[in-house]
Amino acid sequence: MVFSTLRNTSKWLSLSSIVLLCGSQAARAVALDYGRLMSRSMINPSDISDSYDFVIVGGGLAGLVLGSRLSEDSSTTILVLEAGGTGDDVIDTISHPGLAYYQGLVGSTHDWQWKSEPQSNANNRVMNWPGGKMLGGSSALNGCYLVRPSAVEVEAWHDLINGMDGADNWTAEKFFAAMDKSETFTPPSSDIQTRGNIQYVANSHGSSGPLHASYPAYLPEVIGSWTATLGNMGIHTSTDPSDGDGSGAFVTTSTINPTNWTRSYSKTAYIDPYYRPNLHILTDAVVTKIAFDGTKATGVEYGEGKSVGVKKEVVLSAGPIGSPATLMRSGVGPKDVLDGAGVSTSE
Repeated sequence: MVFSTLRNTSKWLSLSSIVLLCGSQAARAVALDYGRLMSRSMINPSDISDSYDFVIVGGGLAGLVLGSRLSEDSSTTILVLEAGGTGDDVIDTISHPGLAYYQGLVGSTHDWQWKSEPQSNANNRVMNWPGGKMLGGSSALNGCYLVRPSAVEVEAWHDLINGMDGADNWTAEKFFAAMDKSETFTPPSSDIQTRGNIQYVANSHGSSGPLHASYPAYLPEVIGSWTATLGNMGIHTSTDPSDGDGSGAFVTTSTINPTNWTRSYSKTAYIDPYYRPNLHILTDAVVTKIAFDGTKATGVEYGEGKSVGVKKEVVLSAGPIGSPATLMRSGVGPKDVLDGAGVSTSE
């Protein structure tokens, strides 16, 4: 796959010559590394087209998945605008599960470092609200745990939007089927399963998706006492936590690729394996607002006075804070709030 990608570049001849002449593992790694770099669809600001069919605001977990899926149609053009960087400067921390958990990027410049309002039920404390500010978003920032919601949570969301277009796709049955499609599940080794007292049902997972779901190669022995200890307190153990029973105690899966023990996240799963000329990704591009003609989105403004046109749709994928903030800066939101901030509203 990598070499077929390289054949489509002007560098194929020189790189293949390096491999043939040197014949070393290091040289082959150079070629493979180059192929991986070329597959990222990254562009310079000067190379952006005047307009795209789709402009995706936010290159996090969902944004990169959407960009990848939309770009499967080679006749469609897509631009992903990400406020943060590529993450390449901290790739060791992102990729290494141990570093990600114990010495991660929370609190760094790769974290939005949001703060909550004072919480009345928590002694009016202000809570930290981390969010990934780089390609992959929080899927590149978190501790690699992959925890599915409970069916009752998904059904509650479905009931909330019932009657709206697409609501039928948000039943628990369809939601978990989509998660299965996205993942490749690898069971724990017998030693890890015993050490962690891990319970799972393989049929509740996917087997051929781009995102890897597995378990660490090492677990402290104390993990094996986790569910038993909670059981002694009257908290039940979920024997099938990935099929809708997310309550109780269980040892969850991790987003770890067991073939090389690195983090699996939206960038490595949906972007890095492919080179699609119709998909452009621009980092360090903070979106300021969406331009409208009446009720139709016609463009996206970003950076300092820059803009790009939109032929079909703007896809907001900037997270629970970024997406509504972008809408409000664009004049879409509660009128009293926008009037108070001096933002003209879109009728």
